[in-house]
Amino acid sequence: MTVASPWMTDCRAVDACLACGSRDLAGVLDLGAQPLANNLVPPSSGDDADASFPLGIQLCRSCTLVQLTHTVEPERMFSHYRYVPSTSSTWLEHCEEFAQSISALAGLGQGDLLVEVGSNDGTLLRAFQRHGVRVLGVDPAANIAAEATASGVPTVNHFFGSQVAELLAASYGRARAVVSTNVLAHVPDPVDLLRGVATLLTPDGVYVNESPGLADLIANNEFDTIYHEHVSYLSLSALNGLFERAGLQLVDAIPQPTHGGSLRVFGMRADVPRPVTDRLRQLMASEQDAGVTSASAMRAFADRVGSMREQLRQLVAQLRGDGRRLAAYGATAKGNTLLGYCGLSRHEVEYIVDRNPMKQGMLTPGLHIPIVSPEHLEADPPDVLLILAWNLADEIREQLAWFGNRGGRFLLPVPVPKLV
Repeated sequence: MTVASPWMTDCRAVDACLACGSRDLAGVLDLGAQPLANNLVPPSSGDDADASFPLGIQLCRSCTLVQLTHTVEPERMFSHYRYVPSTSSTWLEHCEEFAQSISALAGLGQGDLLVEVGSNDGTLLRAFQRHGVRVLGVDPAANIAAEATASGVPTVNHFFGSQVAELLAASYGRARAVVSTNVLAHVPDPVDLLRGVATLLTPDGVYVNESPGLADLIANNEFDTIYHEHVSYLSLSALNGLFERAGLQLVDAIPQPTHGGSLRVFGMRADVPRPVTDRLRQLMASEQDAGVTSASAMRAFADRVGSMREQLRQLVAQLRGDGRRLAAYGATAKGNTLLGYCGLSRHEVEYIVDRNPMKQGMLTPGLHIPIVSPEHLEADPPDVLLILAWNLADEIREQLAWFGNRGGRFLLPVPVPKLV
């Protein structure tokens, strides 16, 4: 299956909205030049500066979509990938709930096809397989797609869009359900991805997407969720417009606690009008009341981010001045954004602990902080552990109870820096 990608330049300035094409764009937050957040480097690369690209967000005043000021070609970020969700017990539990809920909602049974866009290592699809559902994954990372297929989860190695959807429908049949988690916000052409969903769905099929919600990002100062892979930052208002342009209808939404606050949204083909739930209406009204898609609210968010940066820098300087050693937990993309924007290098953060073997032994992009295994933490514990994977803070603190029991402190960076 070969489909040419339309997005082949390294970096493009976004001067027209990626959803509606409007040029009425308001700059919101500039995080400076940053390396690609998941572009880990081997120790043999030395201290040469990594390729960096402008990182900032802007608001489309026409359709309310918040999006990057510059995009980087997807092939550069996703063709070989090191992030896998299966190292988190919190995410594994979430996948079980997701599969059970959606299987019941869509009435999925033996022989019904469910397709996951951006299926990664197949963690979610394996949960659906346990419910007897026929599954198919689509993922652009060749290494992870091969791993998923080898584990028994059939996976097509490709970027998903309208052309690929037509080929999948011809080869596998149409799907009773299409799902995606933390994927829609990653693509530079979200309307084309959603058109592909509409093409692939049966007339009564359902599309379920989960992505971090813009309202939570603003309310909780989650600026580190901004990085080049996250092309857009989704409100229900923007999602409603995206669905309409793609021939889908947004019919329901359920807030989720994952990733610092996400939205699980439900869509169906728009050729048969469906009733919209009261819950969706209420959530959209709440967003409007909070003004999360207004330029003034976004500017206030940017001001708080600048204050947070200074607070964290001062706290780290104070800890080091008191002779405390500092390391971090979670070699996450959000962590690399936070460290880069706040100017915390390996002189402040000695190492970063991560349970993912594919990350251990590598260095973070730009700052080149070494990534180590949990065993290293046990052998050489610091005084303070900065939790970069703060969305999993409860899970991490439970796993590292021994660290707290011996007097170690945890530093949580958002919504405001604090020691616990």
